[in-house]
Parts: sequence; C-alpha cells; structure tokens
Amino acid sequence: PPPAMGSELVALQATATTSGSISAVSSFFVMCLVARSFLKRRSRSGRVSALDVGGAGIDKSSTAHAAVNPAVAERLVATLSLCDVLASVAFALGEYTLRPVYRPSLCEFQAWAIHVGSLASVGYATALSVDLFISAALRRPEWSPRLEPAYHIIVWAVAVPLAAAAAPGFGDADLWCWSVDSGEQFAYFYAYVTVSFFLNAGLLLATWIRARGDGGDMGSDVTGGASQSAHARRRRLVIRQARHVLAFIFVWLWGILNRLMIFLGQGSFAFSLLHVLFVPLWGALNAAVYAVDLLRRVRLASAATERERRARKARVRAAIESVLTVRYSVCFIPFSAFKAAGRLLSHEEARDRHLLNPVLDTHAQCVAFVRDHATVFFSHQWTGFSHPDPTGRQFELMVLAAQELCAAERLRPSELFIWCDFTSVPQANPYTQALSIGTLGVYASLCEFFVVIAPPVDHVDLGVRCDEQTYRGRGWCRLEQ
Repeated sequence: PPPAMGSELVALQATATTSGSISAVSSFFVMCLVARSFLKRRSRSGRVSALDVGGAGIDKSSTAHAAVNPAVAERLVATLSLCDVLASVAFALGEYTLRPVYRPSLCEFQAWAIHVGSLASVGYATALSVDLFISAALRRPEWSPRLEPAYHIIVWAVAVPLAAAAAPGFGDADLWCWSVDSGEQFAYFYAYVTVSFFLNAGLLLATWIRARGDGGDMGSDVTGGASQSAHARRRRLVIRQARHVLAFIFVWLWGILNRLMIFLGQGSFAFSLLHVLFVPLWGALNAAVYAVDLLRRVRLASAATERERRARKARVRAAIESVLTVRYSVCFIPFSAFKAAGRLLSHEEARDRHLLNPVLDTHAQCVAFVRDHATVFFSHQWTGFSHPDPTGRQFELMVLAAQELCAAERLRPSELFIWCDFTSVPQANPYTQALSIGTLGVYASLCEFFVVIAPPVDHVDLGVRCDEQTYRGRGWCRLEQ
C-alpha cells in the first residue's frame, strides 16, 4: 500500500477519477451514436440523412466533391472514442487499484489501459489532422479511403510497442498504476504525445492558412459550379473534424506544460490539477464536439421537416383555393343553341353570336346556378391542331349524349347547359385562355354531369388513331376527370 496521502494528492485523485468517469460515459455515448448512424446508412444503401455524419443530404455521389470524406472521418472518430473509453475507464479507477489490498492484475490492467488507450487516442487525433490536411488543404479527399487502413496500422504499431516497452516499469504512480520512472514516462509516452501535439497544431494551422488563402472554400475541387449550400456543407465538415483536433490540443496542452514545469523544477499543484482534470476529460470533450454537431443536424432535420409540413399545408390550401377560385368566367351554352350550331363553335364565335348564356363570374354564382339547372361537362381530346373536331364525329356524339341525358332527366333542350372547352375557353387571347385553363378544375367540379367523348377517330394532322386509350393518356383529360 502507498504511504499516507496528503490533501493535495487526494484532490488530484478525486479529480482524475471524476473526469475519467465522465469521459467513459461520454465516449460510450458517442460510440453508440456512431454505430446507430452507420447502421442507418447501411439500411439506406449508403444514403446519408440530415442526422448522419456530414450534414443533410450527403450521399456517396457527392463525397468526391466534399472537403473531407465524411465516412472516413466518422470511423476515425468512432475508433478514437473506443480508445477514449479504454483510457477513461482506467482513469476512473483512480487510486482504487492501490488501496489497502494491492491488486497486481487490476493494477497492470490499469497501466496498460492508460498507456495503450491514451497513445492510441493521440494517434487517431493525429490521423484526423492528417486526413483533414490531405482532404482540405491538399484537396485530395479521394485519398482518404485508401489511407484509412494505414492510419489504423500506424496508430497501433506505435501504441502497443511503446506500452510493451514501458510495461516492466508499471507500478504505483501515486494517482494510478502507471510508469513509475519519470524517464520512462517521457521516453515511452510524453515524447510521442509532445511530437503529436505539435504535429497536430502545425497541420491544423496549415489547413486554416490554406483555407483562408482559398477564400474560405475549404478545399473544394469544384470551381464556379458549386452552390452556396455545398460550400456551407464542406465548411461544416472541416470545422467538425477540426474541433476534434482542437480538443486534443487543448487537453494535452496542460499535460505537456505540467511535465515541462516538473522537468524545469517548477512543478506546482495548479498545473498538476489542470493536468489530471483535462487529460482524463478528453473523451468528454470529444463527446461534446459530437453532441454539438448532432444537435445542429437535429435542428436541420427539424427545420426541414417543418418546411415540408408548411409546404404540404400550402399545397393543400392552394388546392382548396384552386377549386373555389374562378379566374375566368364560367361560360355555358344551352343545349338547344349548341345543337342548332351544327358543329363545335369557338369561344369567340359563340360569344359574337350571343350564344353563351349564362356567363358566371364568381364561384358563388356558379354554385347557385348549378343548384337550379342541369349542367354537363364534355371531356374529349382534340383530333386536329387548329380545330378539336375536324370530322364532326365528336360533335355528333356530344349531341347524342345530351339528348339521352335530357331523356333520362326529363329535360327540354333549353334546360340543359353545356360546358365544352373549345366553346367555353377563349381561343384567340392566350392570356385569358391561360386564366380559363387555370380554372379547369373548377369548371369540371361544378358541373352536375361529366361525359367522356372518345370515339375512334384519326388525328387529321398526326395521322394516328385517337380513341379511349389515347384519351386516358392525355394530361388535360386526366386533369378534367
């Protein structure tokens, strides 16, 4: 058992245990979220939603133009979190392994977990920096998938041998089981951490300088054709990855300063406290970075859902308004006048001959009229470019259908009112014609009867047969139905 501990040592141990516990839980949380994101993307065959890494709407096709490869970056963050969990659990054990009953196996596990977990975490933070520099500064995001295996190999090829070299010196290091000799601590741990610290800082600075030199484009190969949203997405990807690197620089700044002060003979409780507070807290800071980005993506998804809800509501309102708004007068022609004309008359000809009666200007007038009068809507297809019924065959069937309707409803020809597009819709003026076409749904919905006229007739200009089948394929006819 160690000798009696002073109040400062107790405070340091309590701080390290608390920070490690928070980081262990936070890192596990990040791992769960990353796993959920990965499984969600797999289930959607690689498509990424607003809640997945990189922001809303990124898919595999857009990765080539992103400032960083989001899938590679997320896997690096996930592995970094796994290493954080390992180290944080060991930090959370604190001096427990040193308490009255000495536990050699638990002490050895703690030392190995701190050494391997911390060095691997440092390695993956460096891998994030290198990946960010290559993707955003060198503009080679397509290299990321090819370099990813090398990242993993290098990280573990450094962390495990260094821990193995330090293992013979593991023992009571006051705050936890670890390397006892300060020389071994520097040789097998802090030297690597210090080099990685300055390498991360340098790469992040170089990436920032390159981004500023490019006008904030953050390393896109797309020039001139990229949209503002694509630029914003690339910028968010870079910032999110850079935040993980900044978290590493921040937490290890205090550890390196503390070791430097101890080396210079200026060690103090304040620097030691900052050391044991922030280094074990690294996992929690990484989780905070991930949580901030997650909340942003949740807000984006919520905003997108709200926009879609409003758009649907607007479409419903527009649809309701479209069947209640008469943009151009409803022009009926009595069946008696329609039949007496002997052919389909254009709107202008029927108007000039004063055959259009009634002409209703409001929806309320239309509702009142159709409530007291029989009305029929004839739906048909045009069999010529200049005239809808050059052969007169459709007109004959319209008259026949109207006669049968009068017989069935016991109406006189003057009591049945017809709406037919060529006669009821302006043909000469394209502006009034557009208004009338925009009211087509209102016309069809107001009439009491709806009759389809689709006899087999050849189109005089195209030479093709027009019949019931071609009628069903006409957009205007489907709209009228």
